[in-house]
Amino acid sequence: MGAEIAFVQDYVQENINRLTIPTIVLHGDNDKVCPIDGNKEISKLENVKFVTVNNSCTKF
Repeated sequence: MGAEIAFVQDYVQENINRLTIPTIVLHGDNDKVCPIDGNKEISKLENVKFVTVNNSCTKF
């Protein structure tokens, strides 16, 4: 599963600037898999709103 996550992360980083539609990024404040700081960087893009979900984490 680690390889799939790495692939997705690379793909997103390479293509994120192509995002042109309004987007909401949700991130749990207790997420141990993806650091919240990475998504905060994405939120600096135009048309992106970042929402922190309190007392939540990613579950696979």
